[in-house]
Amino acid sequence: MSKVFELQIPLNTILNSPLFTCQNILFRSKGDKESGTKLDIQTKEQEKDEEDKELLCSRCNHLITSSSHKIEVSGRHSHLLKNPAGDKFDLRCFSEAQGCETKGVPIPDFSWFPGYKWTFAFCTNCSMQSGWFYLSPNDNFYGLIRKTITGEY
Repeated sequence: MSKVFELQIPLNTILNSPLFTCQNILFRSKGDKESGTKLDIQTKEQEKDEEDKELLCSRCNHLITSSSHKIEVSGRHSHLLKNPAGDKFDLRCFSEAQGCETKGVPIPDFSWFPGYKWTFAFCTNCSMQSGWFYLSPNDNFYGLIRKTITGEY
């Protein structure tokens, strides 16, 4: 979380001091309060960390994938689907899921995504089903069940 400091001294005095080496600090001069402008000082790595969030197994907290791998399939990232048995799933699509292993022979029957075969995807740490791996001659992706992954994306 960022902290906000209202400056009583010139900004360049602060920027040339050891305080400047602190990260994630917002500097705002007294005059900026009225105009609403802020000088946000952050490293590029911090910005990347904020953009790329880890998504973990909801059972064991093992890394499943990250938000940078989220993709759209059929025009959407999120799909509300129902299998032939009537079970409902909130699937999220990802290009990679390094924390998953696939099991089973890919089959085309009952695929929610026409042209794709599917197989099961399990957490490599605790073996809970995380979703499915979909493959076609031109493309592959993971459809992960929303309730099996934790994290913001």
